[in-house]
Amino acid sequence: MTENIVTVTKEEVEEFVKTTQFRGYQNITLPYGIIVPGDNLEKESDYLLPETLTGQSVLDIGCDYGFFCHEAKKKGAATVVGLEMNQETAKVSKEIAEIIGDGVEIVHGNVTDLANNNLEIRDNFDTILLLNVVHHLTDPIDIISKVAQLCNKMMIIEFPIPSDNKFLMRKRGYKKEEFYKNPLNKVKFKLEKGFIKLLQKRFPIIGIGGVEYHNTFYFSEKSFDNLFRLHHKSFTKIEFKKSSRKLDRVIAYCEK
Repeated sequence: MTENIVTVTKEEVEEFVKTTQFRGYQNITLPYGIIVPGDNLEKESDYLLPETLTGQSVLDIGCDYGFFCHEAKKKGAATVVGLEMNQETAKVSKEIAEIIGDGVEIVHGNVTDLANNNLEIRDNFDTILLLNVVHHLTDPIDIISKVAQLCNKMMIIEFPIPSDNKFLMRKRGYKKEEFYKNPLNKVKFKLEKGFIKLLQKRFPIIGIGGVEYHNTFYFSEKSFDNLFRLHHKSFTKIEFKKSSRKLDRVIAYCEK
């Protein structure tokens, strides 16, 4: 792990945190122990990332404020690039990286441009992270297949499965504030969720949502494995484990 090069004063870091409006998604420790407010993902990082990334190049697609980028650096990665599609989020993420001074590079762009070689970014990475992005994509099969070509060793992909609560509620047209007013909704929802959990365990099914962007494709483990290992041959081996943070989400460790 390389030593961070901090070029800002404590007062400058405090001013950055005070004057920046954060979305509260990622808690990040800055120099002098100053904290970017958000969810603490340290346990998730230890659970999700390999024990060491020494000497590797790492790409985090949909990096938000770059939490996993900086965690990869702590685990010894030689080169880390974070890709973030939201312009304002990317701007804040770049400022955070400059303050921390660990050499993380932030690129403003989206995964579709990356897959179609429309971004000025290095050709290949040893490890690629694609965490909770798949269900926002309109063509995840094509994009994952193309991004896999940029990966030398492993892609780590976290995604929701068809029994995901949000998918089931949106499919039924439920609104959260109205759902709990009718006790019958809970019974229907529980029965449907149980049926889907049984179905996705035994069969390679894909859920297709009805809400643009936030609710597109939901793969069962079997369908994901069949698609990307058997049919597209993007990976030679895929292992799954449950997400440590969110119910009805899984993490796929996809080896090249």
